[in-house]
Amino acid sequence: MDINPLAVILVENGSKGDRLLFRFPYDTQVTPSYSKRTRTKQLQTPYSQGSAEDMPKTNIAYSSTISGSVHSFPSKVLSNLFAVKSELCGKKFEIKINDIRFVGHPLLVYHQGEGKCSSSNQESILSFNVVFALKASASHAVVDCYHEVSKRIAAALWHEERRVAYLSAEAKLMTSTQDDVSSELPDDPLDVPYHLILQRSQLARDLRRVYEDLQTSGKIHLRINQWILVSCCLPQKIYNLLDPGLVIEPADIHACMEALRPYHAILLLGDKEKVINNLPLDSSPALKRLINLANPLKSLQTLAADADLTLSHVFQLVGHMLYFGHATIIYPLCDSNVYVLAGSANTSPQSKLADAFSETFSSTCLIQIMSEFSVPVSLSQRRNPLATPEQESEEIQIIIWMLQHHLLIQLHTYVQIVVDDMHPRLFNRGSFRSAKTTRVTFASRQSTPDELNAGSSLIRMPSDSDMASVVSDEALSSPPSHKSINSKAPWSNIHLASLSNAEREAVLQVDAAANSEDMDLFARLCKYFRGKHHLEEIMYLENVRRSNLLHLIDKFRTILVTFEHEDSACSVFYKNSTT
Repeated sequence: MDINPLAVILVENGSKGDRLLFRFPYDTQVTPSYSKRTRTKQLQTPYSQGSAEDMPKTNIAYSSTISGSVHSFPSKVLSNLFAVKSELCGKKFEIKINDIRFVGHPLLVYHQGEGKCSSSNQESILSFNVVFALKASASHAVVDCYHEVSKRIAAALWHEERRVAYLSAEAKLMTSTQDDVSSELPDDPLDVPYHLILQRSQLARDLRRVYEDLQTSGKIHLRINQWILVSCCLPQKIYNLLDPGLVIEPADIHACMEALRPYHAILLLGDKEKVINNLPLDSSPALKRLINLANPLKSLQTLAADADLTLSHVFQLVGHMLYFGHATIIYPLCDSNVYVLAGSANTSPQSKLADAFSETFSSTCLIQIMSEFSVPVSLSQRRNPLATPEQESEEIQIIIWMLQHHLLIQLHTYVQIVVDDMHPRLFNRGSFRSAKTTRVTFASRQSTPDELNAGSSLIRMPSDSDMASVVSDEALSSPPSHKSINSKAPWSNIHLASLSNAEREAVLQVDAAANSEDMDLFARLCKYFRGKHHLEEIMYLENVRRSNLLHLIDKFRTILVTFEHEDSACSVFYKNSTT
């Protein structure tokens, strides 16, 4: 993917015309004579902050081909292109020249006759533009992300300019440095002043840091003028670093948030301490509290209650964690969860993941574990009744590790009503598995992270008294009984209004329809039997037990078929993976 920036450029349009103030990376081939002749001079300037030896070194190896292609544009040409008219300020700026695309967000600082422009004795900034150079082949989503980065940096600079004239002071320093060098060394390369500007200007060093952070991590946490925090990222870069074959666009994250439900859970993609350390220093205390309480066994609803936060606030924090690559979405771990190996998983014994797995779990082999998930299998089927608590804990840790590395996909059971005379186009009766009445419920007790480390069992076979965490006792009470009915009962047609005539007739012909309780529950849930809601969602929406739901599906198995596939909230993190 063409994610990395080629250059970052700062341009101003002032009362004395437009000018390119700074660009990075610049031509590193500085002549030895210049370095020697200017070292003494720079120590005497009031703007100097140290010698060339004090300059922080960068470990990034800039490509001469990329740098040269951007550097081939003269500064005056770029300033004329990027210093747009006032009518275009405040809008997205994008221009493509040959194989390079430039994107920015110009902002108007002062209007003619306003503020500093009224002074004719000194130059003032009318507008400015922070521009990123990208490969022309960069996707629209990547271009939009860089536009957002440019927009946020520009907003911070605009605020500081209006507050303390920060941009004007930095621009004056940069232009004076350029003028001094051009007057004394007219034959030296045009990029020579940028080396000296980088030593003198804090804004220049901030722009260099932006470029380097986007190159290395894809995340920016920067304070402009040590005051305004700029925090943004490139999700494509972040997820590509997590998994080189994973392509996640912002639209995918938005789609995940649209499908997010309170019964989902978050799985951190790193240690809690590491995730918190990667947050900005002034991050929300609520976010840190949510991360500390995160547990793969806890739903978002339970997590919100434990963290004393509203569910909507938790959703916002989860969106932030997804965007910055701190977590992924899963369904809370329980015995009934069915997992299968992801189609994009790298099954090579010599893969880096296999080596990393061996370092973490020395007692087993990743390839062997992956082979066990070559067909869908539930966690209850993998349980060893003779396993020690330590072995059970390690088994759960293995599942969590594989989910963190996108090696496993959870399959959910969906239900579809199919009658013989419907001739469905989208569903083939022969392709479905018949419903089975497997009695598996959620554990009512939530295990803590401390228990996870202590080696206690986090997943257990629940007893009949266990209930789903989102179901209240009143909601689980039996529905009001009705008299036994036959296929002609008029009230059944009212309750089955969401079905077609053929479907209603087929339902009423089932033996279980003679039982009022079964029929009442079926009429209540039949709107979900369209293949769009999985069992866990039905349980949450209607407050029913898994056992009751599975028994109902079994009783109406002559007209109900089940099939399994992944949840749309989680599938976005797999569909584009090519490893």
